[in-house]
Amino acid sequence: MKKNKFKVLFIITICTIILIGILLNAFSKKRETAVVSTSSYRQNSAEESITTYNSQSQFCYLSDIPYIKEQSSVGWGSITYDKNLDTKYNNGLITLKIDGEKRYFIKGVAAHATSTLVYDISAYDYDYFTAYIGVDQSREIIGNQGNGVQFALATSVDGVTWEPYIRTTDVMMGNSNALQVKMPIKGAKYIKLFANNRGNAEADHAVYADAKLIKEGYVEDNKPVEFIKTLSEYDEIINSKELGEQIAENELALLQREFVKNMGYDILQAYANYSKDYKETLEWLMTDVENLRLYITGGKPTGSYANSLNVLVKLYTTYKGDLSVEGDLEFGVGGNGGKLKDLYRKMMISLSLTHSANVALWVGGNQLSNAVDRYAIYKSMHERGLLDTRTFEDLSIEEMRWVMNNNIDDEEIEWLNAHVRKCGNNRDPYRYIRYTFGYNYSLAQYYDPEKYADWDAKYDLSKYNITYQAGKPKLWIVFEQGSVCGGLSKTGSNINGAFGNPSAVIGQPGHAAYLQYSATSEGIGMWSIYNDVSGWTQSEKGERMMLGWGSNNWDSYYQVVYIQYSQEAINDLSNLEKAIEVMLLKDTYAGDWNKLEEIYREALKYQSFNMDAWYGLIDTYKGNPEKTEEDFYNLAVELAENVKNFPLPMSDLLNQIKPKLTSPEYQSRFTLLLKRSLEYGTTCQSGVAQPSLTRLMANYLLGRNDFTVATFSFDGDNANQIRLADRFQTSTPCWEYSIDGGENWITETTQNYVELTEEQINKINTTDGIKVHIKGAVFTEEPKEEDIVTIQITKGTLPATIFANDLENRIIGVNTSMQWRYEEGEQWRYYKSVSPNLTGNKQVQVRMLATGTRLASDISTFTFSEDNQTPERSYVPVSHLSIAGVSSQATGGGQDGHAVNCIDGNYNTRWHSAWNGSDTTKNITIKFDNPIALSAMSYKPADGGNGKILTCKIEGSLDGENFFIIQDNIVWANNEYEKQ
Repeated sequence: MKKNKFKVLFIITICTIILIGILLNAFSKKRETAVVSTSSYRQNSAEESITTYNSQSQFCYLSDIPYIKEQSSVGWGSITYDKNLDTKYNNGLITLKIDGEKRYFIKGVAAHATSTLVYDISAYDYDYFTAYIGVDQSREIIGNQGNGVQFALATSVDGVTWEPYIRTTDVMMGNSNALQVKMPIKGAKYIKLFANNRGNAEADHAVYADAKLIKEGYVEDNKPVEFIKTLSEYDEIINSKELGEQIAENELALLQREFVKNMGYDILQAYANYSKDYKETLEWLMTDVENLRLYITGGKPTGSYANSLNVLVKLYTTYKGDLSVEGDLEFGVGGNGGKLKDLYRKMMISLSLTHSANVALWVGGNQLSNAVDRYAIYKSMHERGLLDTRTFEDLSIEEMRWVMNNNIDDEEIEWLNAHVRKCGNNRDPYRYIRYTFGYNYSLAQYYDPEKYADWDAKYDLSKYNITYQAGKPKLWIVFEQGSVCGGLSKTGSNINGAFGNPSAVIGQPGHAAYLQYSATSEGIGMWSIYNDVSGWTQSEKGERMMLGWGSNNWDSYYQVVYIQYSQEAINDLSNLEKAIEVMLLKDTYAGDWNKLEEIYREALKYQSFNMDAWYGLIDTYKGNPEKTEEDFYNLAVELAENVKNFPLPMSDLLNQIKPKLTSPEYQSRFTLLLKRSLEYGTTCQSGVAQPSLTRLMANYLLGRNDFTVATFSFDGDNANQIRLADRFQTSTPCWEYSIDGGENWITETTQNYVELTEEQINKINTTDGIKVHIKGAVFTEEPKEEDIVTIQITKGTLPATIFANDLENRIIGVNTSMQWRYEEGEQWRYYKSVSPNLTGNKQVQVRMLATGTRLASDISTFTFSEDNQTPERSYVPVSHLSIAGVSSQATGGGQDGHAVNCIDGNYNTRWHSAWNGSDTTKNITIKFDNPIALSAMSYKPADGGNGKILTCKIEGSLDGENFFIIQDNIVWANNEYEKQ
């Protein structure tokens, strides 16, 4: 029995230890970690690790121990571990005043007064509780500090009777020095931390910074880390060289200075002293120039720098072995090769920047991405060739951020990739989602265990471990229910991201579209808009744009076209990085206007259109009291010349100079400068990767808006194609068309044109025309009439001037836009290819072929008879005739009275003398190419009330100079019949 009882007690003890271990969940300097995996990719994720007590450790952080919920309370909000209560201040770190100076703490507990925190420490063998207690310094920043907080600390053996250690402190506020405490806890099983708001809860952010349980003899190691220097130390290193040498010889110091400036020296020292993992990661990042260049030039973190470092530490600690992998990339940068370790480094740094803020599935359910998991997913997918490899390997940090911040949960990335491949690799979101209102992603049928097998069979949920749980909606549910434009565009962006291709959702008036990246084989990046309605001129993005360009408070609201601007800079990545590094010097010379101007101009030598350099130069001019109005105008001229390929950024930057031009003379010159620069943009054909965007925006800013939605032509290079207008050249909206008056609509989503079938062409008519509807902004089951554009179709007509000349055996006035055939049922032939033989008794049918938006004309039939010429009297073809002279001819203002019409063999044209009556001789001289015996001449008067010859004489000449009378005093009747 004793033996069995021991077994039971042993099992209970083990279970208790395991239970305690599960409750402990956070960082400590020395810990043992067990991993709970819910996905094959999850490795050592901090959110899912469990910390067990290590009895050998010299200390244990209080924020690694759970408080007793039933005995703890907080005056406002919640009890918070390892961050302050107002995270927009001090990088979210707990901050206290110590000896009058701010000090940052990585670990600690925050609880708004009045609050009580009770901890069970019976399982922990420590001698003291230590902490800095006070009100977070962020309350000093906001100004109103309330009436302060008083603290009390106590211990207990039974959790009922308490032994005070500090009954009450002095009143403490955000600007007060913190109190360092060291409370004995040997033999105690509970501790209580109490903060009193003194009757006013304003700004009472009580904190216990660096709160720890420690052993006797424990000594804090806070010696500064040598590879992290102060800003003044970096300035001393950097300024020891001239401008040209500062980058070449002190590049690392310059990058380190920027990193320390952004993070804070004290914060970095606190992190480096916090744990081995942090110190090792910081040393890897800060002592390698390439690492730090990628991080700094990769742009500001989406969240805080502190969060970015936290993410990087997890990635580096988990996957630092990847940074030594020498395997070759398939394509590499610009197709020029590279190593896997280079790609993995870019992935880590990109993720540290994107996941410094929450990245979550857009459908909801609080389904957050974990950077470590996302890294493993993309690494695995790259290894197996599931990504767009050429694109993915060549991405810069800025571009890769638009892959890693994909608003999707981690477990659905590979699932979505596989599902798209399963559906023929069709990446059009309309392939999976119908555009509809009234969707509901919370319907019980999508979470019912009895229906799981059906959904699993359709969507392969179990194969990819897709969560099936109420409150956790997934993309497959969106596929089932449908969505409006927002869901479609977010899914389109998700699909791109699942293949390693940058993408992002953008806003348009009443609509959501999405941007999609593409690159040439040389790595030249470009962007297009998909699911588009309003085009580039009315697209905005509230989140950070690439390089931060277009994310300023001074640029235009509809700023998405800035992505063309930033992409052009990234396409020239080496010079972009050099320009950025030069501009890092600006903080070293703050207030030295001449030196700052030198710095920005040096940056522009590397990249002449760089926005940050131009804005910095403008700001420097504004700060320099010696700059004149003429200087500002000359700066505007210089800027316009260098940024003219980017009309909107150029205009926005010029508007920063405009207020400095106050005289009428310079205001006028500025207006003309802007107009000339925009007019240049309307003709741009080269110099940028996407000149069509330059032309589009220049015309838009000049007020030359093209409101064309779609075009159609029966002929030409794009014959029988309905094509969206040029402004959709770099975008692909979802659109539909109808050729039967709107009875039936055909949807197109993947390209901006469609070629109609022969059957469809034959159905086009003048009544219905061709209707086009851009879907998205306003959607109903049937498109509203005001949203439909109709391409009007008209009936072609043969020109009234064509004439069947029986004597010539041809139809005068036909052209290559006409067709002919001899009789009904024959194949139509084109005049541009062959002309009919009209000798003898013939009939021929002629029509105008379909051209432009005109249908083929009605058919006209012409009759020809057998030739009846004799050797004595035969017809002289017009090809033997030419005009040798004329007294006058009416040719202006559409009068079309050219002399040549007299001999063209066409009764429907005519020669007319000067319309104003100034011609008193009224004669025309016709030349034959060979001498002839003229026996007769026929004359056909023109239709109408005037212009008829009533009396005339005919003369002849053999040399064109000496004429003799052939017949005189000819009198013809005043009618329209042919005369002879």
